[in-house]
Amino acid sequence: MCRCDGCAMLFVPVTPRQDEIARFYESYAGFKGYGARRSGLLRRTVQSLANPYISVLQASGGLYGRRVCDVGCSTGAFLDLVSDRHAVSFGIDIDGEVLRVLKAKRIHGFTHLRELPLRMDVVCLLQVLEHLLEPAEMIADVANALERDGRVLVSVPNAGEVQKLGQHWVGFRVDFEHLNYFDLSTLSQLLSMHGLYVEQYWEHGQPQLKRVGTSHGHSRFDTPRMSGRIESLMRRMLGGSMETSGTFVLTVLARKA
Repeated sequence: MCRCDGCAMLFVPVTPRQDEIARFYESYAGFKGYGARRSGLLRRTVQSLANPYISVLQASGGLYGRRVCDVGCSTGAFLDLVSDRHAVSFGIDIDGEVLRVLKAKRIHGFTHLRELPLRMDVVCLLQVLEHLLEPAEMIADVANALERDGRVLVSVPNAGEVQKLGQHWVGFRVDFEHLNYFDLSTLSQLLSMHGLYVEQYWEHGQPQLKRVGTSHGHSRFDTPRMSGRIESLMRRMLGGSMETSGTFVLTVLARKA
């Protein structure tokens, strides 16, 4: 890892080539095991109530009738929730299978923001910027794609934790395809360079670490697991729009000047 002397940005100095990265993400949904099937209405309703990003967008201008674009949308699970709030959904992804799934769901799918036929009211970048060789180019395209006073919702691993933990921060070990690590200052600097100004931010959540060899043979309906899921859902629903346990995720709401 390196830190820029000018802006204090953390980044990986030796990376794959752009064409190698593009090939990797052309089948990323399969690599991550994301399902293509749309959940039922009841399940989506519960997911929507528990989803912190839906809460933020609802509270900062609403979703009804808005044009919302999710960059790196994968199979469209978040856009399903957005569509349920009567927004017009657009998805950006370079995975060909993902684009076929979006078409089947009647979600407008494109491979690049510059292909959008209209300006957006909202653009979401949820766990995207950390994957890019040139995040500044993406933010420039986001700014160009937004209507005046449009909103951008950005969520990244919170590199602000590095100040407390140093090089042993768990975020360096969660996903090895990450190339950039933002804290609030560097993310705010990047957004403001393109006329996008932070209105609010949240530090929330815990790292999602896959464990090996820890299964004890419980079914997915066993009491400890189900009670944990119910407890987590209730905590989110009753404790505010953002999960309060942990600071591993940094989420920023900014608006176009």
